[in-house]
Amino acid sequence: MRNIRFIILPIILFFAIFALIFQHNVIKNQNNLLLENQRTISSLNTKLIEKDGIIKDLTNKKEEIKENIEDLHPIDAELNDCIEKCNGSVTCMSLCSNSLIKKWDDESKNYISKLKNVLSEDDYKKLLMAQENWKTYFNLESNICEKYISQKQGLIHLNYTSGIIYDMAKTRAQSLHSIYTFINEN
Repeated sequence: MRNIRFIILPIILFFAIFALIFQHNVIKNQNNLLLENQRTISSLNTKLIEKDGIIKDLTNKKEEIKENIEDLHPIDAELNDCIEKCNGSVTCMSLCSNSLIKKWDDESKNYISKLKNVLSEDDYKKLLMAQENWKTYFNLESNICEKYISQKQGLIHLNYTSGIIYDMAKTRAQSLHSIYTFINEN
């Protein structure tokens, strides 16, 4: 019986040690899985934070665009409406821009007329001379754009040309508006 104890005891100890080693390896694997899961959760949290930031940025941009649309000059709003109706037609978009250049010219004339009431006679003559020089510049630059840009292959170049000419007319009207506004500020 004593011999059996000497045989059974080492076997029990062997299995106990084996069980402990096995349990240790299981716990070690579970810890590794837990660490891996924590890294994954951390990575997902980082991505979620980044996405939240992107969503906030997009929301801010959306609000910014909405504010800009509300502040849009009526001529620009008319251009946007016209272009929206074009269904992607490049020729139609160019026609929209071209048709509204005259409105910017009319806007310039309106501010020149208003400036007549606030400028001296001599300064008003200088303004008229500057406007004539600007018209010369506008016509020469428009001709260059039409000659070199719109003649390139592809209808998109018509849009580029129309956009450049539209922006020149718009910028002049806005400059005259600014001059008038600054002169009339208290």
